[in-house]
Parts: sequence; C-alpha cells; structure tokens
Amino acid sequence: MTRPARWLVALFAIIAARALAQARPAGAAPPATLAGLAGVIRDSLGQPIRLATLFVDGSSRTATSDDSGQFVLRGLSPGRNGFTITRIGYAPVSFETSLLPDSIIVLSIHMRSVQMLNTVKVTAERINAYLARTGFVDRRKMGLGSYLSPEHLDSISAGVFQPSALLEGVRGIDLRCGTGCKVLPHSALTSCLWLFVDGVSSGTVVQLDSLGLTPAGVAAIEVYDRPSIVPMEFQGALPQKTGRSFSTTGGCGAVAIWTKTRVP
Repeated sequence: MTRPARWLVALFAIIAARALAQARPAGAAPPATLAGLAGVIRDSLGQPIRLATLFVDGSSRTATSDDSGQFVLRGLSPGRNGFTITRIGYAPVSFETSLLPDSIIVLSIHMRSVQMLNTVKVTAERINAYLARTGFVDRRKMGLGSYLSPEHLDSISAGVFQPSALLEGVRGIDLRCGTGCKVLPHSALTSCLWLFVDGVSSGTVVQLDSLGLTPAGVAAIEVYDRPSIVPMEFQGALPQKTGRSFSTTGGCGAVAIWTKTRVP
C-alpha cells in the first residue's frame, strides 16, 4: 500500500471514530450484553401453575408465573446460572442452565405436588415434654443459637401464611418476601442453611415453604446461623473434595423445625 493510501485509511478511521462518538451521549457506556430466561411451569398433569416464584441463585432477582404458568426474567448475566422455583404445595425445583448473550432461553418446567399436612392441636404440656425428649430444651439452655418457643410461635402464627415468615427478625436470617418468601443466611460466615424437620434432614432452608407445613403446625424452631455453633445432630454432609481443594458444602448453618404432628 502506497503512503497516500495509508494516509487515506487513517483519515477514514478518524472520521468514523468521531461519528460514533457523536452518536453516543457523552459519558455513556457501551450497551451491556445481557441474557434472559422464560418458560412455562406446569404440574404433573400438564396444568399451568400460577404464582410460582423463580429465584436466581445468589441474587435478589425473582419472577412469578402468571395465570398461564408463564414467566420471563430479563437482564441476567450471560453464562452458567442457577435457579430455584418454589410454590406452596409443590416440591421445589432447582436447576442450572447456560444463558447466551442477547438471547432468551425458553424452558418447560414441571413441579410435583406434595401433600399438605393438617394442623394438629395438642396441649402445651405434651409439646414441652416432646421438646425435652428431642433435646430442644437442653440446647436452648446452652444458648448457642436462636430459639423460638411454642408460646412465641403460637402468638404470631395466626398472622402469617407460610412457615418461612415465622423466621422474620431472627438473628442470622435474611427474609425476603414478595409473592413468596425466600430465606437466606445473613451471616457473612456461612452461605447456606441446612434444614431439619423433626430431626430428619430435609435439604436446605430454601425448601421450607414447599414441605406442606403450616405455621400453626410448627411447635418450635432452632436457628444456628454459622457452622461453628451447629450441634452435631444438625450438621450436614462433610465437604467434598473437588480437584485440589474442598467445596464449602459442609460449611453451613442449620435451621431445625419441630412440628406438632410428631407430638405423641
């Protein structure tokens, strides 16, 4: 290429750059390249599920399904993302998918219904005897965690509609409620909370509202907001080795729910 030709190419590049700069407002950043997720949520019979809540793992972003079971969530980060869908009366659904820039992934999701447990009316004397046998009374005396007594729960259960709302204001709990409630650990020392119902491991506390429990059917609650204070009986799986390091699977706090359905 001759010297005059190189000069013309350089001049054209300068003119094009100035035109692009003038077309964009001063100080404006280039448009972000975002992704989206959409779909329809149905039950096992193929019927749409309304008011199911889609949570973006590790984020406060949510979406709620409409009367047709459809949802859409835009403005997400491209790449691998985790999601959880909850609805009272249905088992939660968790999944991961890779989102593409400037695209919306469309999914068809099915949820399995679970049996709603009836509220059981029992006397305070029987409840306290049951909690003493389960160790609740002794652990409350030690005071390592936060403890919601039967008396306290009975005083607030009439004003809430799902079990997660019973945890509002508890130390170490971040309760985010919209159409539904999402329970998150507030402590910087843990990123997850194991869930135990009547002493049986039931996944993580995210699944609390999907187990068919009613607020009036909860007898007592224990909350341990960091791994260092979790009693042995409420510790989850040990960390699993991944490559040269260990995952943080075992570094969770715990929430223990005691229900009136197990009171003899």
